[in-house]
Amino acid sequence: MDIHIHQVPYDSGRRSWRMGNGPEHFLRNGLDAALQSKGHAVKTTLVETEDPFPSEIKTTFELYRGLAGAVRAGCEDGSFPVVLSGNCGAAVGTLAGISGEPVGIVWLDAHGDFNTPETTISGYLDGMGLAVASGLCWQKLARTIPFFQPIPGQNILHVGGSDIETDEIEALNRSGVQLIKAPDIHAGGLERPLSQALETLRFKVRVVYLHLDLDVLDPVKTPANQFPASDGLEVETVRKAIEMIKEQLTIGAVGVASYDPSYDPQGNTLKAGIGLIEAVVG
Repeated sequence: MDIHIHQVPYDSGRRSWRMGNGPEHFLRNGLDAALQSKGHAVKTTLVETEDPFPSEIKTTFELYRGLAGAVRAGCEDGSFPVVLSGNCGAAVGTLAGISGEPVGIVWLDAHGDFNTPETTISGYLDGMGLAVASGLCWQKLARTIPFFQPIPGQNILHVGGSDIETDEIEALNRSGVQLIKAPDIHAGGLERPLSQALETLRFKVRVVYLHLDLDVLDPVKTPANQFPASDGLEVETVRKAIEMIKEQLTIGAVGVASYDPSYDPQGNTLKAGIGLIEAVVG
């Protein structure tokens, strides 16, 4: 496979800060070599801003615009996009780059990422990433992203949530997003609910964007960042989810986000992330 790694090393508009350190850490510690050892051809692109006065909202949407163009160009060349980003909202740019078919989303994340400016308490833009992708908020700025089309809620599957706010739950349900929460996976297993959800999704979409926020993992064994949530999933559970998704759907791109290496001194999450990317590309 020809793999195109797109780095977006930003967190809240700031370069190489907190989770913005994650993309470069993956590449400094062998991601591209691991993929090449499996026979894949790998090239990398850096998406960045030249703005001398970056700010969270303006810079973030500028990065999404640049990412959309880079992903689209790579897809037209026949390469598979692997997007490494500090923030989950990079998914908006990735989705724009792979659009053209009926597109869906499988979103693995401990958090809902479905807040809006009207519901957020933290004011954290990245807590709105999936809501932006679905057209629920920031519509005017989203329309500045080349090729962007909002993804209907019924074409979205959210897996592994354990820290989702009440307003987000209500909005997810109103939008028709399928939810498989982490406590339910721990109680009854993954395979039955995920199989049923994928069966529903595959009749609506032809390709999916797969989102891996690494804080979906168990924060004790595989710490990802400063926003740990209880009931995280085992690495093997996420790997099994990837296998099931690949059996039912075509993955058009994968995004790996929210990894701050300073919270992973033993390198367990780094190793897990590389392994999960390998599982996606095969």
